[in-house]
Formats: sequence, C-alpha cells, structure tokens
Amino acid sequence: MFVLGSGPEPIRRRIDFLPGVSERGTFRYTCEGWGLIQLQYGGRYRDELRWSHTNHNSEKRARAWAASIPRLGDPAEWNWPAVTSASAKLNRKVRGMAVSKISSHSVLPHVAQFIADNGLQYEYGTGIHPNPIAA
Repeated sequence: MFVLGSGPEPIRRRIDFLPGVSERGTFRYTCEGWGLIQLQYGGRYRDELRWSHTNHNSEKRARAWAASIPRLGDPAEWNWPAVTSASAKLNRKVRGMAVSKISSHSVLPHVAQFIADNGLQYEYGTGIHPNPIAA
C-alpha cells in the first residue's frame, strides 16, 4: 500500500515464472518502493488458516539495503513518519474490528466464523489447524 504524499510513486515490475511453477499463470506484477506497507493475506491453505499480517520498512533498514537495490531510489525521499503512522493506523483499525484474539493475532468476524465452522483450534507454525502438531 502506498501512503499518498509519503514518497516517490511505487515501481511496477513484472515477475515471470519458470515453466510449471504456478498453475494460475505465467507471471505476476509486484509494486516496489522503500516506504510501501505490505499486507500479507494468509487465507486458507489445505486444512489450515494462515495468519495475515502487515509490515513496512524502517528508514534504517531501507538505508542499509539501498546500495543493493538501487532501482528503488534514495530512501531519504520518503516521509518515514507518515509511513509509520499510516501502518500503525491500519493495525489499530484491524484490532478495533476484531471479535477475539488468538495469541497476538486479531480475529475478525468472518474469520472467527470460519475457525468455528472448520474446527480449527491448534495454533502452531504459520497458522491455526484442526489437529495438534505431530510429534
């Protein structure tokens, strides 16, 4: 996600898949920029529900990586307080809509219903599962 006025326009880049890597297509697009906020949607995977989360770079991390990824430009062009503020606001909004928590994870209404309907009760690894972890 791009916070308006926080920095340069995101860079759109096409990523071509190797043959056979994906059943859903041969390429995808990604948006890149030092100050973008990522929303990683977990969703259903086989018999588990994977966690979703948000994240963004810090100014310090962006500066440390700038020489390695020059196409993203100068991290100093970003308004880092605006990026951090928007990311925090997004997380507060999600927490405010939650009907419960599992560990540190906020659970939104439709997700709570999905968990109940599918008997998901064991938290480990990348999500919540119907069965305990195998020993």
